[in-house]
Amino acid sequence: MGGRISEKEEQTRMKLYKQGLSDGEIARKVGVKRTTIISWRYLRALAKKRETKKRAGYKDTAPQRTTAAVISQAKRRKDFLNKGKLKKQYP
Repeated sequence: MGGRISEKEEQTRMKLYKQGLSDGEIARKVGVKRTTIISWRYLRALAKKRETKKRAGYKDTAPQRTTAAVISQAKRRKDFLNKGKLKKQYP
């Protein structure tokens, strides 16, 4: 649990890091957890080499609301505003 690593292990990790492998890839090759590699890299002030891979079908934007949902919401808002005093406040 914790502790120093051997010089050989240090060299192996550094070699893999310099090859551009991600934390997860380095961890798999040396047989430790990814968080161990993150800590190792952090203690040596090494930058993250590359971004994590995105899952297949991943979208960068929030899912768009369906047209029916937007229409329904607009109708409910209009009905709400048309009741009572609110009708006088909003066109």
